[in-house]
Amino acid sequence: MRIGPHANNLPDEQKLLIYIETVRPPLAKFLLGGFNRKVLDACKANGVATVLRVYTDDQALLRSALGGVRRKTKPAISVRAAAPFIDTVTALAAEHGFTYVEGYNEVYQTGSELVRYAEFDIALMKQAEQRGVKAMIGSFSTGNPPDSWAGYVPALRYAGQQGHVIGLHEYSAPVMQYGVGENQWRGGAYTLSDPVTDPQALGWWTLRYRRARAEWQTLGVNPLPNIAITESGIDDIQPRPGGTPGRGWRTTLGTEWEYKAPFGSWADQMRWYAWQLTQDPYVIGAVSFGWGALDPAWMNFRDDVDEGLLKVFMAAQLTLPRDSVNPQPQPSGFFAELKKAIPNVVDLTGSLPRHQTLRYATRSLAQINEISGHHTTGPTTYTPQQCAVQHVEVNGWPGIGYTFWIDRAGILYCCNDITTVSYHVGTTALPGDENLPAIGLAYPGDYRKGHDTPTPEQRATTARLVPWLNTYLGKTLLLRGHRDVAGGTECPGENLMALITELNQQISPPPANLETLRNAAWNALYPAGGIAYVPGHALPKFAKEQKLGLPTTGEFTQGPWTAQGFRDGIVYAVTGKWDDLKVLGWF
Repeated sequence: MRIGPHANNLPDEQKLLIYIETVRPPLAKFLLGGFNRKVLDACKANGVATVLRVYTDDQALLRSALGGVRRKTKPAISVRAAAPFIDTVTALAAEHGFTYVEGYNEVYQTGSELVRYAEFDIALMKQAEQRGVKAMIGSFSTGNPPDSWAGYVPALRYAGQQGHVIGLHEYSAPVMQYGVGENQWRGGAYTLSDPVTDPQALGWWTLRYRRARAEWQTLGVNPLPNIAITESGIDDIQPRPGGTPGRGWRTTLGTEWEYKAPFGSWADQMRWYAWQLTQDPYVIGAVSFGWGALDPAWMNFRDDVDEGLLKVFMAAQLTLPRDSVNPQPQPSGFFAELKKAIPNVVDLTGSLPRHQTLRYATRSLAQINEISGHHTTGPTTYTPQQCAVQHVEVNGWPGIGYTFWIDRAGILYCCNDITTVSYHVGTTALPGDENLPAIGLAYPGDYRKGHDTPTPEQRATTARLVPWLNTYLGKTLLLRGHRDVAGGTECPGENLMALITELNQQISPPPANLETLRNAAWNALYPAGGIAYVPGHALPKFAKEQKLGLPTTGEFTQGPWTAQGFRDGIVYAVTGKWDDLKVLGWF
C-alpha cells in the first residue's frame, strides 16, 4: 500500500498532480483549500479514493459549544445542533464528487462522550447516504480512545453494515517504529533498536489500529468496518525517547535523527509503515499529514517542500504494491497464451527468491513500450535462481531484476510478471526512469567481442518472443541494449547487440525518425491556449481503449505522422492510416 497526501492547501498544483499520477495511492485527503477540479479529476483517473474534511472558523466554536476540551463544564452534545454542519459537509462532498466525507476531528474520545459521538457519526453516515457518498467516521487522534471502545459500538456496527469507513490518526516520535515491537518505554527507560519486521506487529501509537480492531471483534461488532489512516507522521508523542523537539518530521533534518539506524530516513520509515499497512486487506488507504500546509504550525510536516526529498519518498513508496492486494497482477491467461507460441517456456514468477519486505512497483500494459537486452557477464551456466539470490541478498533488491531469461538451450524463463517494474536499468520506477516502460530480457554469459555468442536456440526463441509480445500488447516494442539506455556499461556486449540490431530492424521503425516524433511531442506539451482535445478523433479513441490517461498535448504532425501525447504514451499513425495506430513511450 502506498501513502497518499493529506493536502491542506494547494501551493503547487503540478507537484501534487505528479505525486497522484506517479504514486497512485489508494487514498488522498483534502481540506477545502487543498484541491481543485483538475486534482480531483486526476484522482478519479488514477483510481484514488478521496476524502473531504471541512475545517472552518466555526469548528472550534462548535467543538466548545458541543462539549469540546476547551470547556471545564461540558454541556450535552446535541446532534440537532450539529445538523447544519452535517448538511453542509455532505453537500460539499457530493457536489465535488468525493468518495468519503469526514465529520468532526479528534473530539469526544473517552467514556460517555463516545456514546454521544456515536450518535453524531450515525447521523453523518445517514446524511451521506442520502447524498450518494460514504462517511469517514471517527477521526480519532493517536492513542484514542485510551481505554474502551464500548460506547462507540453502535457507530462501528452501522459503518460495517452500510459500507462506511472509520478513520484513525497514527503518529509516533522520534521514529515511526517507536511503540511497536521492542521499541517501548518501560519504567523511565526506553529501548529503540527493533526494526520491526514482523508483518503483524502491534503498536501503541502506530499500528494501534490492529489492537482497536481486535477489541471491536470482542465487543461483537459484525461485520467489522474497514479502516483508513487519515493522518500519520512524526508528532510530539509522550512519553517518548530523545529526538528533536517540536512537531513534524522536518525537525529531524540536520540532526542525528535525520537517518537513525536501524530505522533509516523519513522516507524509509514511511515505507516501513506503508508495508505494514499492506498486510491488512481491511485497511483501504493512508495519508501523510501536511501536504501544502501554509499554517506555520504545520510546516514541519510537509512532504512537498524539498523536491529531492520528495522524489526519495516517492521512490520508496513505489517499491510497494499500490494496495493491500496488488492492482496490476499478471494478466489472466498470459502464461498459457505465451506457452502456445513458445512451448519451451518455464514460469518462475512464484518460485524465485524475493526480499522479505521490499516489493517492486507495478505498471499497466499500456505503459510497456520497449525491451532492454542484458547479459549477466558470468558463466553461461548461470541460472535465474542464482541471479535472484544475487539481486536479493547482495544488491538488496525486491527480487530478480529481469522479466525474461533465455538460456543457452533456448529455454525461456518468466522471472517476473510482465506488469512488474523490476530493476534492470537503474534502481527506481519513477516516470523518466527506463525501468517503467521496459521489459528486461537477460542472457546468461559474457557476450562481449571475443567471448560468447548467442546460440541458434537463443536466437530462435528471441525471434519468436519479441513478435509475440508485440502482438499481445498491440504495439511495436523498441528493442534496445542496456548500454543504449544507460551510459557507462558495455552490456549486453557486441555479440548480443548484433542480434538486437538485427531484430530491431525487422520489427521496429527507425529509432532516429521516432526520436524526432518524440521531440515534437515534448514541444507540443501544454501549448498556449491549452490542449485541443477532440474525443471523437481516432487518436484519443485509441488512447481511451488502451487506457493511456488524459491527453497532455493536442494533435500535431511530424513528418509522415499525426500524433497526440497522453499521460502514458504518444499515440501516432501515418497520416490517414487510422487503422494502424501505435504507442511510443515518452522516454
